[in-house]
Amino acid sequence: MKKIFIVGSLLFVVFMISGCSSTDIANFSCGTNKDSTGMKQSDALKIAQASDCNKEGLTAEISCNENTRTWWIDLKTKKEGCSPACVIDVEKKTAEINWRCTGLKN
Repeated sequence: MKKIFIVGSLLFVVFMISGCSSTDIANFSCGTNKDSTGMKQSDALKIAQASDCNKEGLTAEISCNENTRTWWIDLKTKKEGCSPACVIDVEKKTAEINWRCTGLKN
């Protein structure tokens, strides 16, 4: 009986995780509030592609920070001690590179 419960629980978790897909985020509007409809991923990508971020190489890793109302796209470029990302401001419709450097050196 206990094994059935564990297997059932695991199947439920897998089912819930599989419900999240790239299609969902493509239609998601980041930064929505009472004054704004936010910005879709496709619009954020267009802004990033027209900015200096594109020179550093955009990856497919994209996420939304609802608190700051920004889209974040990881960049391909390498810089020691850094993990660069392109940050797209939903309200201003601008993009800039955030190097996210730790300051630690080997």
